[in-house]
Amino acid sequence: LLLVPSAFTVPTGRAHWETLLRARAIENQCYVLAAAQVGQHNEKRQSWGQALIIDPWGRVIADAGSVDT
Repeated sequence: LLLVPSAFTVPTGRAHWETLLRARAIENQCYVLAAAQVGQHNEKRQSWGQALIIDPWGRVIADAGSVDT
C-alpha cells in the first residue's frame, strides 16, 4: 500500500494527478491511497483536491471527486 499526500497546483493536478497515481500503482503492483490538499492558500496559490484509491492494475476503485474552481 502506497500512501500519497499531495498539494498540486490546479493546472498540474488537473493534467497529471490521476495519471501519475495510476502509474505508481501499476509499476509497484500495489494499492495506492492518495489524498490531495485543496483550496485557495493566498492570492497566487490554489491547490487541486482529489482523493483516489487505485488498485494494482491501475483501476480507480474510489474517487472522492475533485474541486475545480
